[in-house]
Amino acid sequence: MVDDTPASLRLLTELLTDAGFKVRPSNSGTLALQSAQAQPPNLILLDIRMPDLDGYEVCRRLKAEPATADVPVIFISALDDVKDRIKGFEVGGVDYISKPFQREEVLARVHTHMELRRMRTSLEEIVRERSASLENTIRTLRTLSAVNQSLIHASEEQPLLESICNSAVNLGGYRMAWVGYLKQGRIVPRFASGHHDGYLEGLGASLALDQGDDLYPAARAVNDKQLDFSNDIASDPEFGPWREQALARGYRSSIALPLIVNDECIGALSLYSTVANRFSDRELLMLDEMANDLAFGIKHLRLDTARHIAQEERQRTLEQLRRTLEQTIEAMAITVEKRDPYTAGHQRRVTRLAVAIAEEMGLDESTINGIRFAGSIHDIGKIYVPSEILNRPGRISETEFSIIKTHPDVGYDILKDVDFGEPIAEIVLQHHERLDGSGYPNGIGGDAISRQARILMVADVVEAIASHRPYRPALGIDEAVKEITRNQGRLYDAKVVEACLRVLKQESIHDLLSHPGMTTA
Repeated sequence: MVDDTPASLRLLTELLTDAGFKVRPSNSGTLALQSAQAQPPNLILLDIRMPDLDGYEVCRRLKAEPATADVPVIFISALDDVKDRIKGFEVGGVDYISKPFQREEVLARVHTHMELRRMRTSLEEIVRERSASLENTIRTLRTLSAVNQSLIHASEEQPLLESICNSAVNLGGYRMAWVGYLKQGRIVPRFASGHHDGYLEGLGASLALDQGDDLYPAARAVNDKQLDFSNDIASDPEFGPWREQALARGYRSSIALPLIVNDECIGALSLYSTVANRFSDRELLMLDEMANDLAFGIKHLRLDTARHIAQEERQRTLEQLRRTLEQTIEAMAITVEKRDPYTAGHQRRVTRLAVAIAEEMGLDESTINGIRFAGSIHDIGKIYVPSEILNRPGRISETEFSIIKTHPDVGYDILKDVDFGEPIAEIVLQHHERLDGSGYPNGIGGDAISRQARILMVADVVEAIASHRPYRPALGIDEAVKEITRNQGRLYDAKVVEACLRVLKQESIHDLLSHPGMTTA
């Protein structure tokens, strides 16, 4: 609470204290800034007319400091002109109360903004958790992709093991990975990658299967023929004998995956992460499938070389990877839409229209599948755009728009290392480019834009114009048709526009694109 008038400061302090709030009163702007920097509050009530620094300047300085930039500021002042209120909002205030004030109004507004801050903090924590989970899933997906490629091209067993462990460390982000084979009742390490520094040598007898309750997790996984994981090594009682050495090397969670073929356990793959609670249910399923595929590959390498592995077995691995990709893509799409409720379903509708255009153009199945994948996650980069910008129900500033324009680059960075079989990352990167070079993020044009991106571009424009946005109501399909027709051959590929127009004439398009926020008027 900041006010240079003693009576007003005392009255407001008593009012808020009686309502259950902890109040730190300040009678000058300078003291208020010092107090806020030392211990950022949850809310600031700020007078405007003060002798040393006026409230506007105090607010500007608060918003310029990272520690206090997010603290909501409510101006409370005898200045009641419209221009004074506008200035208060321009410098970063969230509300404005006029003096003389009503006690009920002050309490109502304070309660409202405290609750909004609590909700925002809660949502930000949810986003952080989901972003971390998504990043882990993406890393595991990259590892799965690399494992798949290693299995397909492997001709010798040892290089395969080295490739798997290196992929887990370099792509999966694990601190350490090692593979051991079961030999004469004991797990014998065959290869380790990452930071181990004598750790395996120190396991000693605990890798033998006859140690009773003192089995190391890898030995337990082999003995029980099921994965064995610890999401928090620091507190897991079953990790007790090895905890000190594990924590000293930065291991915070671990998983041991048995390598089983035809009910025969041949060894285990073990992974260690620097993060506690690393393994979600989705990641456990993906890692279990990876271990199954690795065991399958090892078994066949022992029977024959990879050159003689049957084509149908390769197809099995590829189909499993495709299913995993589809599940992960769906999870990515849901994550983006939960952060941006105004465009919920946007990616799905764009995908349907883009696929319909591609089919109308007679493209091959592989290309159409690539467009389907890219469409489903073309806005994945928005996960790093603040939700306040995405959901703002009014025009955004140039600075905010420049932040939004980074989402194709962010999406490309997320996807570039994943082998989808189609150039998904490039399609996502280019879907806001235009033929004349006026698009973003790189301003490329002409043949530099892929055919798949040109298709997604048109579908995205049509859906965006026809649908409701946070800053305007739906404009309708007719307006979308005018836009792509008017700029056919200049901004948008002429053949793609022609195919889109044919698709839009079909009656089924109403089912394809219909939703409450879209109109054909």
